[in-house]
Amino acid sequence: MKNSLKALGLVAFGVASAASYAQNTTAILTTADGHLFHYGSSSTSATTTMPTLTTGAPPSSAFRIASTPTYVRHAFNYGWHYRVGADTRERAVANMTSRTLTGTNQVDYTADMVGAGGTAVAGLTLSMRLKLVSFGVNSARLESTMVVTNNSTAVQSVDLFAVSDMDLGTSSGNVVAPLMINPGFRQLTVTHPSATGGPWLAKFIGIRADGSGSGGFSAVNGQMSDTGIDNFIPDLNPGGQVAGDWAEVMQWRNGQLAVGASMTAVNYVEIAGAGQPVPEPGSILALGLGAVALLRRKK
Repeated sequence: MKNSLKALGLVAFGVASAASYAQNTTAILTTADGHLFHYGSSSTSATTTMPTLTTGAPPSSAFRIASTPTYVRHAFNYGWHYRVGADTRERAVANMTSRTLTGTNQVDYTADMVGAGGTAVAGLTLSMRLKLVSFGVNSARLESTMVVTNNSTAVQSVDLFAVSDMDLGTSSGNVVAPLMINPGFRQLTVTHPSATGGPWLAKFIGIRADGSGSGGFSAVNGQMSDTGIDNFIPDLNPGGQVAGDWAEVMQWRNGQLAVGASMTAVNYVEIAGAGQPVPEPGSILALGLGAVALLRRKK
């Protein structure tokens, strides 16, 4: 379940009035009403250095809903992986080449991409945007957008993977509902009925994803960091999971990324507490496709 990407550059996202920082530093995103997402660390107060190895598991993270100030791990080990061409493994998005914050709730990264043998793939670039959006003190959404552009001299094969471990209150007791496949997106729904502040509900959504899966936390992260090729096409465990500690993954595939072309993958992590709704499928798809169109106009 791994993927390969490369940096498109911040111009592709049209970033303006943003502050630049050390490129390989983690980012703490916050909203006005107190939600927090820290990409790259489980701390809620201090940034640190991002992993630089592409052969590791997804980085640690902290996703804290404002109504639960003492609990910070609703989404754990969130990140992206990729696989390029004839590479025989998946690789983590790591070794960032730029980092730009916009306001308090958005960060843009670019990262080097490598292929077989850990060698950089010239002309294949990746950009990642993370944005935290609030729906009130008991509900928030992490919007994650990856753009891969092929400026090499040959057609490229690219697979992208978004991976997360949902810990809605505790690492155990999380139930994964059967996979929902709608026109334009896949959705894995995770619930935890008895955790403090719950019942909790999370949606792990891949706009135009080609495959998905859920499995044991150690198993999924192990596939991301092992030396073999892993795929979630067809979907892994589409019937869901009983109460346990599970990780979720979405996969996007472009086997023929033409010279000069780009591919975009959009992933949402939506978390809601008791009585707090999150967007329905129609609005989710419209939002995701709107994000893709906006990024393409700004390239």
